[in-house]
Amino acid sequence: MTKVKLAHASMTEHVVRDLSRIVKAIDDFSKRVHRVHGVSGPQLSLLWELRESGRLTISQLAERMYLHPSTVSGIADRLEGKRLATRMRDTEDHRVVGLTITTAGLEILDTTPMLPRHRIVEALKKMPDALVSGLAKGLGPLAAVVEAEP
Repeated sequence: MTKVKLAHASMTEHVVRDLSRIVKAIDDFSKRVHRVHGVSGPQLSLLWELRESGRLTISQLAERMYLHPSTVSGIADRLEGKRLATRMRDTEDHRVVGLTITTAGLEILDTTPMLPRHRIVEALKKMPDALVSGLAKGLGPLAAVVEAEP
């Protein structure tokens, strides 16, 4: 192997290792929050979305969370069962059902640590523009490959 190929292989290994660390940290966060607060990471993410945006439909939440609507509906069902969120019909169009956060849901958010996604945003804000630009250029194509059906 040439020096260039070895350098590329080493960088590739480094990137994969760092991405794995991020995935593991998110998984560990979710397990810890569930153990301590009784909600999963996705449930906590949904509550954050509701606090930030107010009443949202399942479709709107699915789009914001990059999840399938049926997955979001299941998360919403569990939050409703815990009385952390509630479904409400639109007053003008009764076919539209929105989800809102309850006082108990807000209290959970006040006692839980910042979501990994929010910590990533804060870290990116502190990085030099050139580094963030490089990440943006590289992660988009990588995400597309990972999302593609095999």
